[in-house]
Amino acid sequence: RDVERIVERELPAHEVPEVVHDREENRIRMTFPGDKTVVSMAAPARTVRLGCRSASMRDEFTGEKKFREEDIREDVWPRKIQTAGKYAVRIDWSDDHQSLFPYPL
Repeated sequence: RDVERIVERELPAHEVPEVVHDREENRIRMTFPGDKTVVSMAAPARTVRLGCRSASMRDEFTGEKKFREEDIREDVWPRKIQTAGKYAVRIDWSDDHQSLFPYPL
């Protein structure tokens, strides 16, 4: 698995993570604030893009892929990252795709 989990703990529902693009490494980093402990996850941008579960990427009933991985460029990167309420992050990609990822519970 490409996603790195550094520290895990239960998170209060009101905590919204910071999600940023590390341009140098082309990785998406998600950090949840905490009192003494922080949850931080990172993954290559392409891995995050391939993980999109939108209707244009996956069959909503079977989960079957509706795309070929080789059609997603190796150097795909997020043009814009923004929160979607307190439940998800929206990413607009360099290949004009849009993803919505719910925060981990």
